[in-house]
Amino acid sequence: MIAANILVFYALSLLITFSLPCLRYYQARFFSLVLLTFLSFLLAHFMPYPSAFYAVLAFFLAFSALSVYRNANIKRWFDPHVESAFLVTFSYFLFLRWLNPDVFGAEKFMDSAFISSVLHSPSLPPLDPFLAGYRLNCYYYFGHVIGASITLMSFSPVQYGYNIAIAAIAAYSASTLYGFLKQLGMKRPWIGVIFTLFTGDFAGFYNLLRDLLVYHRVAWLYYWNATRVIPGTINEFPYFSFLHADFHAHVVAIPVFLLAVSMLYSLFDFDFSAGVCDISFNGFNAGSKIFSDKLNYYVVSVYLIVLSYVLYMTNSWDSPVFLLLLLGLAVWLLLVLRNVRRSVFLLVVFLGCSISAFLAFTNIHSAAARIHVVKEHSPLFQFLLYFSIPVIFAYSWVLRRVEFNRKTMLSLLAAFAVSLALFARGVEITLVLLPLLALSLIVFGSGDRLREAFLALLVSAGCIFTILPEFIAIDCRMNTVFKFYEICWLLFCIPGSIELELAFDAFRGLFDEFDERNSRKTSRAVVVILIFMFATTLAYPAVATPQKCSVMRCTLNGMAFTKEFGEYNALVWAQKHVRGVVMSASYRCYTYGGRFPAFTGNPVVVGWACHEVQWRGNGRMLAERMLDVKLFYTDPVEYWKVLKKYNVSYVVLGYEERVEFNARRSEFLPLLGKVLKVVYEDRNVVIYRVLK
Repeated sequence: MIAANILVFYALSLLITFSLPCLRYYQARFFSLVLLTFLSFLLAHFMPYPSAFYAVLAFFLAFSALSVYRNANIKRWFDPHVESAFLVTFSYFLFLRWLNPDVFGAEKFMDSAFISSVLHSPSLPPLDPFLAGYRLNCYYYFGHVIGASITLMSFSPVQYGYNIAIAAIAAYSASTLYGFLKQLGMKRPWIGVIFTLFTGDFAGFYNLLRDLLVYHRVAWLYYWNATRVIPGTINEFPYFSFLHADFHAHVVAIPVFLLAVSMLYSLFDFDFSAGVCDISFNGFNAGSKIFSDKLNYYVVSVYLIVLSYVLYMTNSWDSPVFLLLLLGLAVWLLLVLRNVRRSVFLLVVFLGCSISAFLAFTNIHSAAARIHVVKEHSPLFQFLLYFSIPVIFAYSWVLRRVEFNRKTMLSLLAAFAVSLALFARGVEITLVLLPLLALSLIVFGSGDRLREAFLALLVSAGCIFTILPEFIAIDCRMNTVFKFYEICWLLFCIPGSIELELAFDAFRGLFDEFDERNSRKTSRAVVVILIFMFATTLAYPAVATPQKCSVMRCTLNGMAFTKEFGEYNALVWAQKHVRGVVMSASYRCYTYGGRFPAFTGNPVVVGWACHEVQWRGNGRMLAERMLDVKLFYTDPVEYWKVLKKYNVSYVVLGYEERVEFNARRSEFLPLLGKVLKVVYEDRNVVIYRVLK
């Protein structure tokens, strides 16, 4: 049955792609879903999200049919290689979720609850599933709206839709990156896709060697430890994020950010002498019968402004990185190419994107969004365990293109001097990053080729936002390092992918006749080092994947694990019949207590208090609600009026309530017929409806 749902999602996601022929195929493949979700998101402020989504989906399907009908050459626009990247990645991560489908542990209950709330709220912003009576306007939740869209396109309940969405986000990341690297000129873009999305950090290789040499076995938490390298921080990379399968903001933002970067590049991938925008695929503009080239140029600009809003609402940390790239291109057009008209236009786009991001900012009221100076710094050794390989490949790319003259040497000396001074004050990572920043800025400003300047800009932005958490933090240093480092992983790996392909080209003839063109710029030793460094990144996926997927449930039902708690049937029933505020033991984070908001979307009196206080700064309110929940389950006869206080519609007495409060059915008997009515009952769970 679920196989049919997966096929329906794939077919619909493919069909809506043809509604955007003014983009390259790989961009339209994901942006069609993003735009569909964005328009549904706007409309859902006046109606339930599923109604809005299916209405907009019908329009997209109709426009796709019109595009195919009016453009006989649409088949030439379709890119089978991009589609293969999507299908292979989608199938791979769907298989991993089939092995370990549990929507439980880490942030999964929170993410599933947000998706469920989007699906069941009367309008957007969705109801806060962990704080009855409030809306979810304290968190960037657009990524969960995308998850809800994928769930609706698969016509499946959230326990299946969650796992389909995780695999789809990984697939969209791979197909977007594949197409972008192909546009950048790579002959084998799959090398870059593997390097960026399917590898681990050097800590994975280091930990494996240490475990085998010291303990003679791999540590139980090997897959986890590679992302907890720098003390007091989180250091995820894309493969871990997809494998770990939290449908969190930073995960959904990976394909959104890659799409935004690729569309920014496409906007100016044209002949400067002719001044004509060429957003074609292999020289063919599939949208020529619907949009002119000039109109395409403005349409893509509008799309970028929409993406700026989406990017902030998905993961606000990505927004300043994208805006810096946009501003950097405007500066390059003005100072290097002396193209005032194009530079002014890009500044207008920058202004539009900034306003769009600001509008998104006004929709999120978070108590955590405070900037402060930090005193903690990343130790150089641990930093290199995480970032050494992307940085080494970025160095290799820059050194291959920089011209060593007096200006370059003076810049390097200045960078080393500043980095040594900062190193003495504890900011150790600048010893590695400031010279790279200096070299990338030289490459950025020394040529008139868009590709080289754009890739150098990516490296420069990567250096800036990796150094930034050494001085300031937003919310906390842990989160700042976490979010910025994963973005910078992408920024370093995109030019690094090009360098890896060249290394493979040189390596093929290493033991025969060495390619003279490569030998002039890359020695045999450098080639061997680069290939070895890449090989070490494969240790993590090779070991961590079977370790993480050892559960072997062999289903995509993310709710199947609740059978172990005896609550599966109760949750299935609740999904169909329960609507309203639920009283349950849900306020502890990372525990089983959050299962009802996670799988039904119904708000509870209080849940995930450790996150709620971070988002809202409402510690006193949370303490009051937590006490009320405890008093009710401890003595329901005495404190039944708590139900009226929070407008509770249903009361759950199940596994977590018995463990947390030692609650018993007998204690609720005096309330039956007066305050409560049993609407569901089995050996493990009782669900009561509150009588009004």
